[in-house]
Amino acid sequence: MLPQTPQDQSELEEKNSILGFPHSMKVGTILHAFLEKCDFSQPLDEAAVAEVCQSLGLGETWLAPTQAWFEQVLATPMSEGSFCLSDIGPAQRLNEWQFYLRLANPKALPQLNQLLKDKSRLAKKLPDLELYQMEGFVRGFVDCIAQVQGKFYIFDYKSNYLGSLAQDYSAASLERAMGQFRYDLQYLLYTLALHRYLQQRLGESYDYERDFGGVAYLFLRGMDGQPGAGVFFDRPSRELIEGMDGLFG
Repeated sequence: MLPQTPQDQSELEEKNSILGFPHSMKVGTILHAFLEKCDFSQPLDEAAVAEVCQSLGLGETWLAPTQAWFEQVLATPMSEGSFCLSDIGPAQRLNEWQFYLRLANPKALPQLNQLLKDKSRLAKKLPDLELYQMEGFVRGFVDCIAQVQGKFYIFDYKSNYLGSLAQDYSAASLERAMGQFRYDLQYLLYTLALHRYLQQRLGESYDYERDFGGVAYLFLRGMDGQPGAGVFFDRPSRELIEGMDGLFG
């Protein structure tokens, strides 16, 4: 075998860059399953990482970059000076939290759109929602709910491929993706469901401002260990969530 030159090594690293990691619905399912089973607070299980690569038909050259990527995902602070996933132990998190959210107002759409325009960070820049049904039960799953430093947070793992360049995962790019797929409505419904749940479980001791920390959509491909990299974070105002709560009865 011929010795590997620096140029060969550079080309191999570029080929196996995480920004070039395979992307498909299958990839998203496998990454979600890995994170669901992963103990964030412990060193990564190399066998589990190898299983991810094997499930995707990736050769041994992908093992090291995938391991390093997952380590960066766990070590990326949610924002400057904030916590990261590796700070969350198993007893602090609930995976795949299932909820049922009752929406009891079939004529709520105009009021909802106005509320979002007034109070939502993203929706004020987006077209009005056009939904066919605003009454009934919404069943959903939240990837992870965690209690960190006394506050509850919602985490959603996103394996979306936004491009092959680092700037494709900038804060502006993440915000565009959030609006394009209307993830803003998704995380507001998640927040409303958790708000109602905490009210029920904690009773009068619950206070939204004190107890709810926010929502983090983790665009995994952009998480490189730097504060806020690949992370879209928002903390909807109390007025917005209580307004939605009242709107839907």
